[in-house]
Amino acid sequence: MGSPCSRYIVQKEIKKAVKRMREQEAVAAVQEKREPRVVRDFHPHTLRHTFATRCFENKMEPKVVQALLGHSSISITLNIYTHVLDKKMDEELQKFGSAKTQEREAYAGLDVKKVKITALSHC
Repeated sequence: MGSPCSRYIVQKEIKKAVKRMREQEAVAAVQEKREPRVVRDFHPHTLRHTFATRCFENKMEPKVVQALLGHSSISITLNIYTHVLDKKMDEELQKFGSAKTQEREAYAGLDVKKVKITALSHC
């Protein structure tokens, strides 16, 4: 497998890939007579974060994700990389469908904001 790359090498390669994507998008936009789509910069850590999030979405055991990410503590892994996505939250709430009663409809006229709760929201 070889040795791990430094983050600087990975970041340099990502920048080159983003530059190529922007160039290709610019050419395609001219050919299709439209405005080019924005290709945003991103950092190597974005890939790590996405990987960890996808692991949890696919129900991978937290201890395995911790080992893969090299964290010394499971709490670091869980506090940083677990996110409840709106879709996932809605799916989980559907499990309580039988608990829906007329009481819920009594609150239908109220303007209630949907609040995202995260591991750090209590701080």
